[in-house]
Amino acid sequence: MAQNFTPEIMERIKNVTAMNYRDQAIWYLNAFWTDAKPASTEAETVYQLINAFTKEDHVKGKNGCELNPIQAFNVLQKRNQTLTALELKAQLRKVDIDANGEMALCEYLLFINERDPIAFVTNPQGQVDLVKLKALEKKMEELDALMKELQAKEAAAVAAEEASKQAEADAIAQEEAAKVAEQLALDEEAKAKAAEQLALQEEAVAKSKAEDAAAKAADALAKQKQAEADEAAAKAAEAKAKADAISAEDAAQKAKVAEDQVIALEEEARVVAAEIKAQEDAKAALIAKLEATSTDQTVGIVKRNMAVQELAQAKGEDPLPLRKAKLTQDAVVRKLEKATAVAKQTTADSIEKASLAKQTAEESAVKAKAAEASRVAAVNAREAADAAKAEADAAYAKAQDARAAAVQAAAVAKAAAEAATAALLAAKEKRAQAVAARQAAEQAVVEVKAAIAEANAALAETEAAVNELKANAEGGQGLSWMLQRDLEEKKRSLPTRMW
Repeated sequence: MAQNFTPEIMERIKNVTAMNYRDQAIWYLNAFWTDAKPASTEAETVYQLINAFTKEDHVKGKNGCELNPIQAFNVLQKRNQTLTALELKAQLRKVDIDANGEMALCEYLLFINERDPIAFVTNPQGQVDLVKLKALEKKMEELDALMKELQAKEAAAVAAEEASKQAEADAIAQEEAAKVAEQLALDEEAKAKAAEQLALQEEAVAKSKAEDAAAKAADALAKQKQAEADEAAAKAAEAKAKADAISAEDAAQKAKVAEDQVIALEEEARVVAAEIKAQEDAKAALIAKLEATSTDQTVGIVKRNMAVQELAQAKGEDPLPLRKAKLTQDAVVRKLEKATAVAKQTTADSIEKASLAKQTAEESAVKAKAAEASRVAAVNAREAADAAKAEADAAYAKAQDARAAAVQAAAVAKAAAEAATAALLAAKEKRAQAVAARQAAEQAVVEVKAAIAEANAALAETEAAVNELKANAEGGQGLSWMLQRDLEEKKRSLPTRMW
């Protein structure tokens, strides 16, 4: 918009472009409010552009007055998205009335609405009570700050209220869960204590059984040793009895042989004695015969003489050797008879002794077998007792392990119960805290509501003051509209739940 302005007009333009974005907009609306193309139809667009320029001005914000080329490009591009970079630069040159390379809000408004810059700075702005205007503007600023504060407080209070209610609900749920957990833990503790008591009883029973099994095993071992000793003694007795039986049998055989020898000698002596007796009997018979013949008158003399001679000869023979032999033989026979009797008795005694020894050996063998059977039975009993002891020891060890595990489980259960009780107490405390927090949050909401009500009343008062200012003003419709628009914005800023 390359135009030639007088220094005075240019000075006025620069004065307006030096104003902040809101004041530039008010100046624009005041200047063209009653124009053939009234600014009232553009007022909302103007209001939105104030926000757009303020938002784009990252340094000064609402206190800014112009945008640099990059910021201006951004605003132009957002409103004319099909323009190229060169087109945007060309358009910016058209907008920049004071040619300072920056774009003021009023410059942009004059450009897009094709307004006359001279009319912009020369049209009347209207008469407004400046004291009241400043008071209203200050009040509006205070309301703006208050609205933002109330929005933040309301959001925080509502969030705190919801959070506290949720926290309270969570605390109640946690407390209920803690109650259930505590009861479960107490039940588990009771079960663990019962299991511990049962394990102690079973351990005592297993210990008693183990001790009994150990005693039985020791007794079985002693019996085994005694049985082994009895078996050894029985076998020794059996061996001795067998040896005695053999010795007795041998003695009996020897005695029988001796008896047979004595009997044979006795028979031989008897035969000799019988021969001697036969010789004596024959001699006596011969003498008797010869004596009878020598005196028998019936026979011849010769025969009698011969008988006398033979008789004398027979009687004349020496009888001493024969008598001596007979005596000797009689003595021998008597001795042999005694020896035979002794031998027979010795043989009988030896046979009886051998029979007794054999019987003793047989009895010893029976006893040895019985002792062996007793020893085998004792070994089996000892092995069974050892096995029973091992089983009882294992059962006792298992019972000890079970008791230790039960004691540990009881300790764990007790700790869990204590922890559950502590958790319940903590949950109750947390619930109490949550209730207090919820009550505090509800109180905060009440306070925020009261503050909002006060702000609403202040806004109504301000709106009345604005209406009064508008009624007493001469012109300045742009300012009046802007004040009213600000009030509407403040109303929208109030929490909607209060309207």
